[in-house]
Amino acid sequence: MDMGNSKRTEKLRRQYRNILRRFSNAGNYDGYFIGKVSLEFNMAADAGKMSENQAHIIKSRENYAELAAGGDFADGYLSIHMYLMKPVSKAAAQSNSGVQNKFAAVNEYTQDMIFSKSEILSFVSDTGDFNPIHQGEHPVVPGLLIMEKLILRKLNVQTDIGHIGIFDLIHSFIIRFRTPLYADEPVRLVLHKASGRMDGYKCSDGIQLFSCKY
Repeated sequence: MDMGNSKRTEKLRRQYRNILRRFSNAGNYDGYFIGKVSLEFNMAADAGKMSENQAHIIKSRENYAELAAGGDFADGYLSIHMYLMKPVSKAAAQSNSGVQNKFAAVNEYTQDMIFSKSEILSFVSDTGDFNPIHQGEHPVVPGLLIMEKLILRKLNVQTDIGHIGIFDLIHSFIIRFRTPLYADEPVRLVLHKASGRMDGYKCSDGIQLFSCKY
């Protein structure tokens, strides 16, 4: 990646994390896990624009919450909707979907990635996300950090072929999390070229971690 792309990537990362910091003022959701996140990009600077300095609680009830926030991103506006769930037991928090080992389907592109403890620490510090599940010896990787890396990785791959605007590449992005990912656990990304869907699996046992569509 050249210097221009590197600077652009860092600028997008800062803008994204500035939006996420607004969620830290939305209430106490310690112990909650992200079930789903949806992002929408819009070129119009004021399209669907929310108050600049706060997140909005769309819905909140026992063990469930839906939050929204937005802000400037690239040359437009980024809206983020986040759906949170609190497991009723430790066993539920550690459960998985039972979907295993779909690494090697034909006409799919695979790539591995990993999240270190230091990467998680930097992210939660930047965004004000001090949920205890992201701390300790075996922290859960924040779902929004996974999303950040997927978006920036897609943009970097695409923009290597020349200057293309972000809104020519991604208009919306939805990710569903199926089971927690922990620091230093290798992840296998599988891009299904025909459908534009990307899935993440644990390299160790093939358990599906998340599925996203853009």
